[in-house]
Amino acid sequence: MLIPSLLLKQLYNRNSLQNTDQGVRFALKNRLKDAKVTGITKIKIAGKEVPLNQLTISINEQTVKPDQLTKDAPIDFPLRQIIYIEAAIEHLAEGKYDVEIQVATTPFGKL
Repeated sequence: MLIPSLLLKQLYNRNSLQNTDQGVRFALKNRLKDAKVTGITKIKIAGKEVPLNQLTISINEQTVKPDQLTKDAPIDFPLRQIIYIEAAIEHLAEGKYDVEIQVATTPFGKL
């Protein structure tokens, strides 16, 4: 299924990138249709790739690491739901940063 990049950019919750006690966090909101996240393959923040073992994904009361996500063990990502991704990296100075995300989903495939 081909999804226009304009729609994909709407997954990122604007202004959600913020420093936390553990590092940096941002949010994705499903504005497309019910889906399942089956993997996270890459995240770059401010042009720097974040090692996957430094990521934590939270949705509702569930928290998982990227290596726990598979087709057989996905996390549900229903319409209007928010996923928080936290990266254990150094805090960012105030400003605007590019965030690049590569995820595998059902039914959309790789995004």
